[in-house]
Amino acid sequence: MQKPHIARDLFIRVIAYATSVAAAWIVYFWFVVAKVPGPGGVEGRLLAALILALVGGFSAALALMAFPWVFIVWIYSKVRLPGPAFFASAGLLLMIPLGCVASSLSWKPLFIEDQTFWEGALIALERQGIGLALAGASLGLGYWALAERFIARKIRLAGFAANSE
Repeated sequence: MQKPHIARDLFIRVIAYATSVAAAWIVYFWFVVAKVPGPGGVEGRLLAALILALVGGFSAALALMAFPWVFIVWIYSKVRLPGPAFFASAGLLLMIPLGCVASSLSWKPLFIEDQTFWEGALIALERQGIGLALAGASLGLGYWALAERFIARKIRLAGFAANSE
């Protein structure tokens, strides 16, 4: 019987999560570039998108998402649902509420009128919902492709090698 490589699997999962977060950030950034009108030309739109992605709550949502993601990975190890659908759905369903909450709590410039927490969350859902969903799904799919599929393949290969001896 093959011993589990807990440290190796944890390292793979952490690197895969960090890489998937970077990919989700890029997906969200380009969604904002395409959707949000910015001042002037391309440079103005890129600057507006960068500011919105950094201080608009999305980066905070990505940081907060690490905590429930551990639970998602644990659930996956217990239920063994199809990986791409499970992780894409989990990323999407976590990113939308976390992104809306983080956006509602994020810093607002003085020229934006006061709003309650729920009004801010609903405005974020209306304006950023599709971008948050795309980013969450890409995070989930990227994580599955980089971590869980790789670890499952290693376990299968180890089992095959043990059975062939």
